[in-house]
Amino acid sequence: MIPLFTSSQIKVIDEETIKKGITSRELIFRASNNFVEWLIPQINQYTPIHVLCGNGNNGADGFLIAELLANRGYHVHILHLDTADKRSPENRYFLERLQRRKDISSSELKGLSDCSVLAGDAILIDALLGNGTDRPLEGFYYSLVEQVNNTYSEVFAVDCPSGLMAHEHVTHNAMHCTATFSFEFPKLSFFDASNDAFIGEWTYRSIGLDPEIIKSLSGDFFLLDSSYQKERIRSRPRFAHKGMMGKALHVISNQMLGAGTMAARACIRSGAGYTFTHTIDGENLLVSLVPESLHEADLEAAAIQKYDVLSIGPGLGLGSEALQAVSDVLTHSGGQLILDADALNIIARNNWSDRIPKGTILTPHIKEFERLFGQSDTHHQRVELQRKKSKDLSLYIILKGRYTSVTDPMGQLYYNASGNAALAKGGSGDILTGLIAGLCAQNYEALTACCLGVYLHGRSADLYVQEHHEMTMAPSDLLTYLPSTLKEIKDA
Repeated sequence: MIPLFTSSQIKVIDEETIKKGITSRELIFRASNNFVEWLIPQINQYTPIHVLCGNGNNGADGFLIAELLANRGYHVHILHLDTADKRSPENRYFLERLQRRKDISSSELKGLSDCSVLAGDAILIDALLGNGTDRPLEGFYYSLVEQVNNTYSEVFAVDCPSGLMAHEHVTHNAMHCTATFSFEFPKLSFFDASNDAFIGEWTYRSIGLDPEIIKSLSGDFFLLDSSYQKERIRSRPRFAHKGMMGKALHVISNQMLGAGTMAARACIRSGAGYTFTHTIDGENLLVSLVPESLHEADLEAAAIQKYDVLSIGPGLGLGSEALQAVSDVLTHSGGQLILDADALNIIARNNWSDRIPKGTILTPHIKEFERLFGQSDTHHQRVELQRKKSKDLSLYIILKGRYTSVTDPMGQLYYNASGNAALAKGGSGDILTGLIAGLCAQNYEALTACCLGVYLHGRSADLYVQEHHEMTMAPSDLLTYLPSTLKEIKDA
């Protein structure tokens, strides 16, 4: 699990690492070498490279990156600001190194008239501001970034696109990058869908910042990685039997039977010992479609409370029978409760948020979240509201999206990076609900079940896309690739 930090926290980590004996210059060497090793496989050696360097240590990275690329035979031209009095010591040092070389040309940018040296047939490396922006671009910087965006078709950002703030929504101009290489950890702004055009594809690599300092400053934001899954997926006991693997109940409707079918199948696939369904509107038709499932006749308190986990919402509808079922479940559920889809819409319509039992798992997409808790103007405001509602109501909230976020009753937030656009189809969320239910049935703690569920869900889609086009995936294909996902984690 990778901790995520604000710009001010990252600055403290850099400073404290330096105090413990690693020089700023050494960190620049590490960062620049890592960037170059990442960049080279992506570019043509005969394409000219322009490196745009600012006055700070991000610019120092850019100067050294230019030197390292020139050493490898690339044709490099430096673009730097004519502000010698504002340069950081390391920036000045690496610029002076470059100026002693005859094979690297450079241009000073004093004003927009100097931008005629910008050439769209070159690749641009953005080392202008990096992670050092704490306010919107203005003046010359704004115009320069705008000019770059209108000139270059390929831009690679060093640490962070210039103009992109660490965790705030960008309402102004920022560098439009093809890809971004971040040092040590991703930036919080990478998980905001509205920033996608600025960031492009992103990756990160450690530059050896002090792990003790990172741990001491670790706060409320994390990125789920493969090591988290490896540490938490359990092997079944040798003498396991179905009674040990838990009982799950899914409350469904015959009117939209497909949703209930997918949830039940996912629950079975993710390991529940028994998977039961209860239909709110007559004969249970699902048991003939999913022969491994069992029928529950009623939703009385005694019946509900014998289950380890209960899910309600996929394909439920909004009629009177659905309303009564949600009310019964909120009143009588004794095990782990999972609320999704129409169950969330019914709760929102009737202002029943205060009836949700503590410890419940909610799995809304953005519109369902807004119906429950109100609208937000930006991604940052939305995830802060998500954290607040998790704390205030003692809930686990899974806010579904490209980077699904999971919050717990402590207000901590976990981003999931697995998954892709193949999941943008009706039914994908029903599979997720079933996966999480199956994990909860096996007595995985709620937060662990949420985090494992969203990763397994997304990674199964990733494995599908490695073999097929993303347009063609049906949500049920996730269950075909789930075994491969689990084996990949086991063998890692």
